[in-house]
Parts: sequence; structure tokens; C-alpha cells
Amino acid sequence: MRCAWMSVCLSALALLVCAPAASHAAGALAAGQCGAFGYAFDDASAKSAAHRAMAECRGKDCKVVATVRRGCAALAIDGANVCGPSGWATARTLG
Repeated sequence: MRCAWMSVCLSALALLVCAPAASHAAGALAAGQCGAFGYAFDDASAKSAAHRAMAECRGKDCKVVATVRRGCAALAIDGANVCGPSGWATARTLG
């Protein structure tokens, strides 16, 4: 159940970060230890998106791991062991 919940949350995060933005389209993803993360999208600049993503990241050792401009970022966390492996990626499109 917990793994399914984490998958749903991460899928929603990917869709939010990748959602097309008409006016700004800059986003950022911050990640830390034990499943800590923060994200921002539809910002005027990558710098402001990074600042907002860091402000939303609650946990230890948060840092901005990705910034995008009219692109996509995704984060993966092991739902069974949130302090275990994690990863992130960026792409120009959702596909």
C-alpha cells in the first residue's frame, strides 16, 4: 500500500513539473536524504524556481538536483526504503 501511494505521489509530481506553462515554464527539483524533496514549476526563471524548490524541501541535506526550462524533471524514491536509493532525471519532453 505504501509503495503504491508513493508511486501515485511521484507520478503526480512528474505531471505537475512537466505540465506545460504558457507564461514562464521554468522549474526546479530539490532532493535530500530519506525521501525529502521539493519542487517548483511555472516560474519566471530557473533561479527563482530553484529558490522555491529549496524552500519546499523538508529534510536533511536538500540541494537543487535539476532545473528545467520548458522541460521535464522526475524523481524516484524507493517506497519500501525511503532512506535507500533514489534518482532523478531531466528531459526536454515528457515522452
